[in-house]
Amino acid sequence: MSDEEIRSRLTELEDRLENLQDAIESCRKGMLLARVAILAGSVLFVINLIGLIAPSLLLALFAFTAIIGGIVWLGANKTSRDEALIKLRSAQAEWRAETDAIDMSTIGG
Repeated sequence: MSDEEIRSRLTELEDRLENLQDAIESCRKGMLLARVAILAGSVLFVINLIGLIAPSLLLALFAFTAIIGGIVWLGANKTSRDEALIKLRSAQAEWRAETDAIDMSTIGG
């Protein structure tokens, strides 16, 4: 493999690693927002239930929607994050294998 092919392959792997890290961070933020939605829906439901504000069926429906939507969103982001982590580990292993295979005497020579 030529130096140019090696550099190209490493650049491709580094780009893939960066994209996967961005995806994982995005999922982490989505999971945080999902937890906030679950918490907000739960608080709103309890407030509606104990009557701190005028009890409303619409408010209860909104609270349940926030809770269920948050649970679904949390699960979807967790699954996506887990898949991205598996791909990230694989890409890191490929990167290490590529760098280990480089004949150090040919670099810069």
